[in-house]
Amino acid sequence: MSHDCAAELIEILQAENAALRAGDAVGAAALLARKQAAAATFAAAHRRGRAPPPHGVVRQLNDLADENKALLERAIAVQGRVIETLARAIPAALARNTATAPRYDARGTLAQRPATAWTLRGRA
Repeated sequence: MSHDCAAELIEILQAENAALRAGDAVGAAALLARKQAAAATFAAAHRRGRAPPPHGVVRQLNDLADENKALLERAIAVQGRVIETLARAIPAALARNTATAPRYDARGTLAQRPATAWTLRGRA
């Protein structure tokens, strides 16, 4: 297997893991397409029967992949907590500001509010 494929995948995993450790989800996400392409190239080289990389390189890839999985799971858990916090906070904020909260119509555009509320009453 081409050592270039393994080296590229190692480089990308190291960069993504560093971004995830730093809490840089945007930076980590920016590497996704490169990581997927490098992993596909690595797998294709393996399927074609190229010579495998040295054992130390394989071990490094496995270690980086394990770390990557753990860091991604942690990032997903953090995002879940952020979403839960927002999901609880937004209805409370809207309840406090119902008079000024934006309203949207069925098309998702900002709905117009009537200038004033009024009713008609008849006398008996």
